[in-house]
Amino acid sequence: MVEDSVESFVIQFRPYAAEVEILPRIEGSPLIECFVAGKILHVLERTGPYDARPGRTKLILSVVSEKIIPLTETKKAFSAPSIGRIKAQGVVLAREEESLIVDAGLPLVVSSFNELPTDTAQGDWVSFDSLAPLHGFVVKPEKRVYRRESGEGDAI
Repeated sequence: MVEDSVESFVIQFRPYAAEVEILPRIEGSPLIECFVAGKILHVLERTGPYDARPGRTKLILSVVSEKIIPLTETKKAFSAPSIGRIKAQGVVLAREEESLIVDAGLPLVVSSFNELPTDTAQGDWVSFDSLAPLHGFVVKPEKRVYRRESGEGDAI
């Protein structure tokens, strides 16, 4: 999937962000090392200026796979067999444009250089191996803007 912009990607996929622990890193580096669902992942940060701070945050994990395989087995699993790659299987939570949202024990936005299986839909089980690198989009907390006259807040 080619996003229109980083901002539009974050807005579209914000509901599928994973809770992660970002580990300390070299300042200004686009590589994030994070702990999520019991694994260490190495992720290319796409939301520059690469200033995500160590600690707990929300991160949209975007992966590209050459092939998405339908499964009959209903078991969530993922592993990180090498730096910047994952092997996963899980249930499809949603299909949005050219991406599948897969719950493999953590939410993943999965795209493919090849066409996604046309009959894959919400509730189906799939497996895939990602290509390197994994992409990460840091989700900043929503800010509330309060209107003086009403005192009601709107998220931005």
